[in-house]
Amino acid sequence: MAYLNIVYGKSAEGVATITLNRPRKLNAWNDALVEEVDAALRESEGDKGVKVVVFKGAGRSFSVGRDLSGVGTDKTMPPDFRKRPYWTEFLASERAQQSRWQYIFDYPKPTIAQIQGYCLDYGLYLSMVCDFSIVAADAKLGDPAVRIGHVTQMPLWTLIVGNKLAKLLLFTGKMISGAEAEQIGLVSRVVAASQLEATTARLAKDLCAMPHNALARLKETIHSAMDAKGAAAGWRFFGEHHLFSAVQPVMPGEFAFLDVRDERGLEEAIRECNAPYDKLAYYREGK
Repeated sequence: MAYLNIVYGKSAEGVATITLNRPRKLNAWNDALVEEVDAALRESEGDKGVKVVVFKGAGRSFSVGRDLSGVGTDKTMPPDFRKRPYWTEFLASERAQQSRWQYIFDYPKPTIAQIQGYCLDYGLYLSMVCDFSIVAADAKLGDPAVRIGHVTQMPLWTLIVGNKLAKLLLFTGKMISGAEAEQIGLVSRVVAASQLEATTARLAKDLCAMPHNALARLKETIHSAMDAKGAAAGWRFFGEHHLFSAVQPVMPGEFAFLDVRDERGLEEAIRECNAPYDKLAYYREGK
């Protein structure tokens, strides 16, 4: 397959690299990017020469998440509730998205996210389902779903950082630095931006030298323990609650992201949805 929205490569040591390659859009996910990531993962899984998969983002950021423009995002954004789609359309969209995160989470080979710049929404979800996340200290991570009236799709929040911190970050929509993310266990390791590439490469090389059958068994064991704590049911539960939040018309006086985007443009819609959170005392701390 010829890739246009990602760069796919494989080293002699067995490290496959999937680089999100929409740098002018800060690697925002649209349908074309999703399809190519899916294809590259299948290619890596079927290639016995690939031992480790590394995700990167071209340019200044890992990924700002979904492309909120609405252009070419039928598979990444929920169907527009204003067009009164059938429930089956909503459900198919949500199930496909959740299945993708589950697939990467249980991927049979070790996965690493190399994070610089912004890592939000889909970008952060990708980081959370990878086995390891190496992040630059000055990166910005967060799940801004609440800003447009949605709940998070990602069920791993409470399992990774605990209930209290999950509520603190998700209720406020705050972005945190790479250094803060390491402190709460959201990422594996924080390094200076200048050391990000080299640190990720060393980890990938070390993983390539390990017995991969043993790694696969160990990963399955750890994930079975997470399933026992609720991860298995969480994919459906969080997906359905995200779906419910996406299909609800906004209440009178509340911010209507889609209406503002369509009437005044994406830039204005993003500015307006962020404005209330910029005023929160907690959000401003450490920004």
